[in-house]
Amino acid sequence: LDGPWSRRVGGASLPAQLETQVAMLVRAASSGSVLIRCQSGTTAAALTVPLAKKCFPRLVHPVLWVEASHFRRAFSDAAPVGTIAAADGGDAASAAEAAAAGRRAAAAEGDAGVRAALRDAGCAAAARHAFDRFGRYSVNEKAWQAVCQQILNEGEQELARMDPAGLKSLVRVLAEDARVTRGAFWSELTEKVLPVLEASSLEDLTAVAELYASIRAWQRLVFLSLIRKVRAETAVHWMRPPDLVRLLTVFSRAGSGSKELSVLTTHLFNEMQDRVLDDIEDFGVEDCIGLLSSMARFGALKTSVLQVIGREKVHPALA
Repeated sequence: LDGPWSRRVGGASLPAQLETQVAMLVRAASSGSVLIRCQSGTTAAALTVPLAKKCFPRLVHPVLWVEASHFRRAFSDAAPVGTIAAADGGDAASAAEAAAAGRRAAAAEGDAGVRAALRDAGCAAAARHAFDRFGRYSVNEKAWQAVCQQILNEGEQELARMDPAGLKSLVRVLAEDARVTRGAFWSELTEKVLPVLEASSLEDLTAVAELYASIRAWQRLVFLSLIRKVRAETAVHWMRPPDLVRLLTVFSRAGSGSKELSVLTTHLFNEMQDRVLDDIEDFGVEDCIGLLSSMARFGALKTSVLQVIGREKVHPALA
């Protein structure tokens, strides 16, 4: 920013007419820094919010979308998230209110690429598009928050009537690839897809619950739908040992991570005990190790299970 247009303010070189030349705010960081683009489209300055308020006490500028293509490439994760409030008369509450207004405006505007993917290929494709563009949630939370809101709002009709395979694809991208860990999003998404969960098979529900557990999204409706399916089909008493181990692994994580889900998990382990004692010959050594790992994770002390596994499977394998 050196040149005839610049002056020194607070140790930083800034355009002398920045107060009137500011075009937009682009990307607020946790440190409070913002990037400001001037109307000339060729200069930018990094300012802390306190410094901006000190230098330009009358500056109150709304958040706008980045329009310059070269600037969008330079900051591909840029998303409008707030405003600089007036310094002299503003306070923390007004700044927070302004930031919330910026987020609402961002959600309303949405991302054109995500919107096109939603329209042409559905929610899972839109999530994949966002992941390809923004990377993981932890890298670009602001952009992902807007994307998540778009999926909930613009994809609402599809979410309620999508097939179980589509739901698995969507959750896999969001949980396994993007690692979206925003609790409020998962809560709202789960409510919207509840009809799909209720119509899903045991295998599909287990896969979805497994993905939720991988990011510690302890949404009770997901795990309750799964346990209801297990009980309706008395699945613990006939499912293949590897599938039972997988189910117990999911619930051992859920029961350990959520007090609300621990009761469901306790009941499931009680049923597992009956199955193991009756059909220990069906279980291989690897299955038994998986059972023991799940019991240890949840803290389920099933002495009779430990004894029969040790006597019938583990000790003979070590002999």
